[in-house]
Amino acid sequence: MKDIYLENCTLHNKPNYYQIQLYTIDKHITPHFINSNIKKLTHTEIRLFQKQLIDTGLSNKTVNNIMIILKKLFDTAINEKIINANPCDGVPNLSILKNK
Repeated sequence: MKDIYLENCTLHNKPNYYQIQLYTIDKHITPHFINSNIKKLTHTEIRLFQKQLIDTGLSNKTVNNIMIILKKLFDTAINEKIINANPCDGVPNLSILKNK
């Protein structure tokens, strides 16, 4: 799934975009889900992952960006007929304070 997603990133985006995606997946997503069965991941487990990211002190914007990539990975799994539903659906983005 990761390889297919990254291949699509290479084909449809600037090279720097691919590097950011790869870094984020390898640093934040893969270590957490390495032993998970993608077909059995639940909405609750995704929310716990989001909370763990928050607890590490990452900014809300960074956590949101990681969650967006995770959702895109699951969307790829849906397109590849690996899963039927995205467990990220319904997990709200964190609020981001805007400077005035």
